[in-house]
Amino acid sequence: MLYIMLLFLKRFVPLCIVSLLLLCIGCIQEEAPNAECDIISAFLNSDAQTNAPVIENDIITFYVKPTINFDGLAPEFELTHGASIFPESGTERDFSTPQYYTVTSEDKNWSKTYQVRFYANGLRPQFHFENFELKDSVKNRFYVFYEEDLFQKQYVWATANEGYKINNQSASEDEYPSVVEPNGYIGNGVKLVTRSTGALGNMVKMPIAAGNLFLGKFNVKNAMSDPLGATQFGTPFTLRPQSMRGWYKYQPGFVVKDKNNKVLDKIDQFDIYAVLYEPTEDMPYLNGGNILTDNSIVAVARVEDRMHGDDFVYFDIPFVYRDDKLIDEEKLADFKYHLAVIFTSSINGAYFEGAVGSTLVVDEVEIVCQQTP
Repeated sequence: MLYIMLLFLKRFVPLCIVSLLLLCIGCIQEEAPNAECDIISAFLNSDAQTNAPVIENDIITFYVKPTINFDGLAPEFELTHGASIFPESGTERDFSTPQYYTVTSEDKNWSKTYQVRFYANGLRPQFHFENFELKDSVKNRFYVFYEEDLFQKQYVWATANEGYKINNQSASEDEYPSVVEPNGYIGNGVKLVTRSTGALGNMVKMPIAAGNLFLGKFNVKNAMSDPLGATQFGTPFTLRPQSMRGWYKYQPGFVVKDKNNKVLDKIDQFDIYAVLYEPTEDMPYLNGGNILTDNSIVAVARVEDRMHGDDFVYFDIPFVYRDDKLIDEEKLADFKYHLAVIFTSSINGAYFEGAVGSTLVVDEVEIVCQQTP
């Protein structure tokens, strides 16, 4: 049939038009099946959600009120074009423990497994840093810290370890910026070390990675393109904080450099602070660029007298509330405020300024509140 049509065109239609039509016919091909197998967004049809789900590379975390029944939850997922998921989106499952979903690409050649977990907000504000595990990646692994209640692990802490992995594939778990300190003030603690990111880090003007630990999430997809936005600070909180106290010790590295590797005449400093803020639909979390400046901030507690030495130092710092920001008690009870707690081994590490070797150890931290959980 196509042959007969071409003979007709050749006889009755000018040659230039025939050529154009032949070119179009050659270009009309079926689109190749999609090879992507990602979850784009996640949903839960319930008013028990306290904030939007967080989608990481292979983990999805739903945040819900502690009163929810974990058995029979039915999350729904939006997938990349043509992909399929098993179990099906909307399947009821028991999320008292994490559940797993496999997404298969449209061309059936690729698949990806996601862990889907539900975290019941109701954060207990005492942090002993005794709970950690090693997260396996393709070539290496690094420490992940979590809290624990009677029912589940609470993955409320984040680090930039996964970002460090991009340029340091051969690093062992103890060579990352955020690691376990076996000699904490009591038991284990957290050790945060400012590390060199090597030749590639220097080339992209990210020569150091400060050790950090914070309440929130780290979006590794933005680690190179938007490093300030990659740190998503805060988790829902229902108590009115009065102060933050705990123990630290700090030794600065020898040479402070900026992102251009220029030596600066200064001594490196650590930072310890907490921020209570009210997120909005347009600004669901604060990040490295606005964590201390955004108008949503209600109160801040920050260490000012930063001591150096080999011994642990006790700190007890008050939350300073803004005069123009009154807490809405109903919103507070309904998980509408977020608390961010941040520790870092280099105070300007977010801007890739610091001294390689600067080391901060933190342990036994507590947020003192007007009410106790």
